[in-house]
Amino acid sequence: MNLLKKNIIKKIDCLFAQIITKIIPVVDLQKTDVLSIICKPNIITKLMLVLKNSTNFQFKCLTDMAGIDFIRNDSRLAVSYNLLSVRFNQRIRVVTFLNELEVLPSITKIFMCSDWLEREIWDLYGIFFLSHPDLRRILTDYGFEGHPLRKDYPLEGFFETRYSFVDEGVIQELLSFSSGLKKNPF
Repeated sequence: MNLLKKNIIKKIDCLFAQIITKIIPVVDLQKTDVLSIICKPNIITKLMLVLKNSTNFQFKCLTDMAGIDFIRNDSRLAVSYNLLSVRFNQRIRVVTFLNELEVLPSITKIFMCSDWLEREIWDLYGIFFLSHPDLRRILTDYGFEGHPLRKDYPLEGFFETRYSFVDEGVIQELLSFSSGLKKNPF
């Protein structure tokens, strides 16, 4: 990337930082590969409305949402929102940290595509989204207990029910997940 383009991006990021901190003073800005905003869970809807509807930003596209589990932190869970401004060709990441008992306001009224993404995060991490229209499991069975992408999820002690062609019937076996470490067979 040439020097002129880097200077233009730096000026845009500085302008953005000045504007967003005037509108919402309780955010923390970080510049890594993508401009990042760290905010508290209770202001996420206000921040998303400003980022989407402000003529200075126009982040009208929610490209992705992801849950994160930091098992050893006080704020154990996090949700990362990735937004795109097609008008200004800019990306931004909004991250909010919360503990296991906190709820996060749903942004389905702001970004309709967040419906399935919030359901996925609820199913896999157990992060509850307040005012979500249909918060139910999406990737695991309805009777499934727990949230499998949490780092404290047990790896053994479950039963697998399957059809056995040898026994010509349905059998149940004790199931154990591997932790990714494989023994060398040689």
